[in-house]
Amino acid sequence: MSELFDKKVAESYDLWYETKRGARYDLYEKKLMVRLLSPQRGETLLDVGCGTGNLLLFLNNTGVKTVGIDPSPYMLGKARGKLREKTPLVQARAEELPFKDKSFDMLILVTTLEFVDDPRQAIKEAFRVTRERIFLGVLNAFSPLAVFRRVRGKFKRSIYNRARFYSLWGLTALIRSSISSLTYRLRWAGLLPFPLNPFSSFLGVIIYLNKDNGESSKK
Repeated sequence: MSELFDKKVAESYDLWYETKRGARYDLYEKKLMVRLLSPQRGETLLDVGCGTGNLLLFLNNTGVKTVGIDPSPYMLGKARGKLREKTPLVQARAEELPFKDKSFDMLILVTTLEFVDDPRQAIKEAFRVTRERIFLGVLNAFSPLAVFRRVRGKFKRSIYNRARFYSLWGLTALIRSSISSLTYRLRWAGLLPFPLNPFSSFLGVIIYLNKDNGESSKK
């Protein structure tokens, strides 16, 4: 993934958030993540595939203690400029997290599984280093926005040329095929235009690892 997010991509990546549509989607995605993840002041969180640090900057304002990893030195360079040493940043792959077991209360993978080389290994690593909650945020494969990005990628260079898009069913199947020996519980929610529909433009799945969070949904 690191070679995909080169210097040119890093320099233009945040331009999406500066558009009216991008800013609106960004706000809604953050609200969805917070609603499902329920971060509490003082908890620790690892952002896997943190990119330019957009989510880390937001989460720092909630009182969460954050760490970010990304394989791209260019994306991390942009993140360091935003965060100004408030968050430790590590160059690493989602499939090989350089942390001990159960190091973090929470972990997030937001628009990251689309680009990793081995999604199953990334999920396994997320389970390994997390104690309580994992949030997965993906662009829905069935959404108009995902279709638009795939079509546009046929005519111009785009990082989405190499992206894997997930449906709700595909994402939950990925989780269950990656982790077959642990008990956990899943919840999900969608984003515009159908927030309670599996065809929403953006999907968020929360994985509860703590048995006190309720009954397992693992079959």
